[in-house]
Amino acid sequence: MRNTSIHVAYELSPSSERFVTLDRYIDADWLGFSAIPKNGLERKIQRPKLSRYRAAFETVLSTRHRENPFIISHMPILSVAIESAKALLGNSSPHIAFSFNYTTLPTGNRQTWHKRMLANVDRFVVFSNYERQLYAEYFGLPENRFVFTPWTQDPPPVAVLNDIPFGGDYICAIGGEVAFTDDG
Repeated sequence: MRNTSIHVAYELSPSSERFVTLDRYIDADWLGFSAIPKNGLERKIQRPKLSRYRAAFETVLSTRHRENPFIISHMPILSVAIESAKALLGNSSPHIAFSFNYTTLPTGNRQTWHKRMLANVDRFVVFSNYERQLYAEYFGLPENRFVFTPWTQDPPPVAVLNDIPFGGDYICAIGGEVAFTDDG
């Protein structure tokens, strides 16, 4: 067993996914957990999303009895679930919230709960500088805990027949992945 373990929780991908391929560069034990429903009950009960909380607890419990564990979560609501599980289980493992991007910002009691849980996240990885300031202000967190990381692929080939309407060589559309409701 290596002296570091990285516990990755995926909201939308299977636990075997290597969305973050840092395992090529970091010599550590990598363990994956997925919030994709595993059984009929998890598929049936969507609010709250049972599979998300199961994955959060599996992730946090997996850090027990490990040397130098840390957690990477994908997507903000799973990050909140991870911090909720950490709080309930008395776990202080470091936590990086990757792909931190809300489709819809939480409001009211949900905003208060998210703000409280997210206060314990060590770093947030966002894909635009605009999000750094937005989330820092919205959740009352220091902006320096938000790290901008460009998430890109090579520009796609553009057909010669398609004129780009406002000049330049490439257009990029940025938006939500899927229209999920914020079910906490």
